[in-house]
Amino acid sequence: MQNVRVFFKKSPEYKTIPVTGVWGGITPQGLVCCDLVVERAETPESVMLEIDQQNGTAREVERQPKQGLVVRESMVGLVMQPEAARTIGAWLIRTAEEFERRRIRGSGEGDQV
Repeated sequence: MQNVRVFFKKSPEYKTIPVTGVWGGITPQGLVCCDLVVERAETPESVMLEIDQQNGTAREVERQPKQGLVVRESMVGLVMQPEAARTIGAWLIRTAEEFERRRIRGSGEGDQV
């Protein structure tokens, strides 16, 4: 059996993004296409603050719009072969199960797909 050394390097475009969900499906060409998304409360257009002159504290007294919406913001899109999606999905499940076994007492080292 032959050994192969793999070196890790981050692209200049690399960045860490928050992800709370995924949205997508199958393309007409048979590829898996998905957006990694983060759900959050929408930032209001404006707020009115009442300032207490004596202690300098502020209290929100009005917000526009009054009811905030939940926004599902697409952070990045992925397009891959179904085999890659299956491999990545299996890795995510294994990693989540390992986390549950360790309960945060692990080393935190990465694993490969």
